[in-house]
Amino acid sequence: MGTDQFFLRYQPIFNLSDMTLIGVEALLRWNHPKKGLLQPDDFIPALEASGLILPVGRWVITEACQQGMAWRAMGHDVKMSINASARQLNAETLLDDVCFGLESTGFPPGLLIVEITETCLMRDAQSALHQLNALKSLGVRIAIDDFGTGYSSLAYLQQFPVDSLKIDRSFISGMGKSPEGDSLIHTLIQLGKALNLETLAEGIEEDGQLAQLRGEKCDVGQGYLFARPVAPEEIEQYFSRSTLTVLEGLVSSGASPVVPVYA
Repeated sequence: MGTDQFFLRYQPIFNLSDMTLIGVEALLRWNHPKKGLLQPDDFIPALEASGLILPVGRWVITEACQQGMAWRAMGHDVKMSINASARQLNAETLLDDVCFGLESTGFPPGLLIVEITETCLMRDAQSALHQLNALKSLGVRIAIDDFGTGYSSLAYLQQFPVDSLKIDRSFISGMGKSPEGDSLIHTLIQLGKALNLETLAEGIEEDGQLAQLRGEKCDVGQGYLFARPVAPEEIEQYFSRSTLTVLEGLVSSGASPVVPVYA
């Protein structure tokens, strides 16, 4: 199986202080010849188990960097977030894959963000630390994905060269439902600030969640309140119009996003 059956969708990421587009997350989709469109939960575990995630992951990085360069040619420097798999990290191919993607496309390393889950980092902490330091030496940024669902150890946050914490959507969905849930969000954001790390909230779906996150001074966010993962040309609407204008357009048109299947 080649990579011709795969394609990427991009979910916008916004600066919550002024609601400007600052980046996108590249998300993998599979157009299966028999089963049709498959979401990541339906095929990523199989790719991981078979080892096919290695060539597919390499393709994702290069394809995302190429798309980033296409937007740069339009005059827009957009940060590109990609997800690194456990298999890539364990096989120690991630550095080579990132180097290939950057060198073959010319995409600036400072605009590339590699997202790695807490659990992946701690499977082999010393190997992960070596690879992340090598990535940082290229100028690439590192984000901890699904933060709060794994080890959440202050020791590793200080050890690894991390730039950003992605607060897991399960915590965002609990906002406004209990004092404990609100306190947890406050604590996670303040932890990021204390460690001089960017905080990103994922899975924002309600106006109240957005208002509360802005009140807590969370740095950036993404979610279905803004947009589902979309094709590159749909991202481009955010280049020419403010986010609030786009959101107002959705409301006035009566558009309602489908309940998402998250990557």
